[in-house]
Amino acid sequence: MFYCLHSSKQGFLNGCRPFIGLDGCFIKLTTGQQILAATGRDGNNNIYPIAFGVVDKEDSESWTWFLTQLRCCIGSGSKFGTYTIISDRQKGLLKAINEVFPDSPQRYCLRHIYANFQSAGFRGAELKKLVDQASYSFTKHGHELAMAELKVEREDAWKWLKIPKETWCRSAMDYNCKTDLVVNNLSEVFNKMILDVRAKPIRTMFEGIRTKHIIKRQKTRKTENNRWMITPNY
Repeated sequence: MFYCLHSSKQGFLNGCRPFIGLDGCFIKLTTGQQILAATGRDGNNNIYPIAFGVVDKEDSESWTWFLTQLRCCIGSGSKFGTYTIISDRQKGLLKAINEVFPDSPQRYCLRHIYANFQSAGFRGAELKKLVDQASYSFTKHGHELAMAELKVEREDAWKWLKIPKETWCRSAMDYNCKTDLVVNNLSEVFNKMILDVRAKPIRTMFEGIRTKHIIKRQKTRKTENNRWMITPNY
């Protein structure tokens, strides 16, 4: 089941940057189903829910179906250009993105990259510091300095981190989406936002998520009633 409110679609297309975070989370029922969600970033740099869906399991087939429905709603790009998509680098999801949004630049969540980095045996505060420096640096020189230090510290860790720079390093990212995020915290916030309704029956859960969307939109509209020339939040 796929769900996208018209207001969410129009608000994203007309007022948000072309940036989408993708992630999935479990429904707290015995059925074992999962929620797949697409979230954006609004003008105040807060979460902007776009669409979500319920699937039997999180795999390549489910993600391809979800992204196909999403593309039918919002198209393959906005008036600002193609969408930039950030994800947790899951293989099934990457395959689906390449099939449905082949022209969209991709980013990988640094938090998940570092978790895999640790799983490969590369641990320690110094290594984490160098990985963060390489990712968060806004200049090519800063990135190269951090990578050079990492090579001196642990050459095998440096070799492991040979991931395309444009997917995790600010200095090499695309400029189109005007967003410098290197972690997929937008999706994590959405998962937390719906935490209290994820244990309810499907129809009740969908209604609960819809209500949360409406409340969030209404809070945004309240900024139109102020007496300032420039609104306080947006």
